[in-house]
Amino acid sequence: MNAADVGRWREQFQVPDATERDGGEIPGPPPGWPDWAWWAAEHWPTCTDS
Repeated sequence: MNAADVGRWREQFQVPDATERDGGEIPGPPPGWPDWAWWAAEHWPTCTDS
């Protein structure tokens, strides 16, 4: 990862809010997906948690 990659990542990073940091409830997956594992496997084929 070079400096330009880090710069692009910083532009996209969203600092977690208090609810996220405190372990608040995780919202459900987008409509049409049974759970987050299925959604993740579709977006990242190497994700094998489903």
